[in-house]
Amino acid sequence: MSNKIMLPRLLTEKELCKYLKKSQGWAQRARLEGNGPPFVKIGRTPMYPAIKVETWLVNNERQSTSGEGVS
Repeated sequence: MSNKIMLPRLLTEKELCKYLKKSQGWAQRARLEGNGPPFVKIGRTPMYPAIKVETWLVNNERQSTSGEGVS
């Protein structure tokens, strides 16, 4: 029996922005406005659980620029 704990992969703001091809300013605004991927704060540092980023991307899929989202 193993006592290993599997912790989620956490992305830094810089890693998130590189992955999404967005600026760090975008990430900061998204946190402030509450419309970006979910994050946790480790001390004063925002970190993004990779699984939550993936879920956020899936939940924000669009079929067209005029539509809301995929149901």
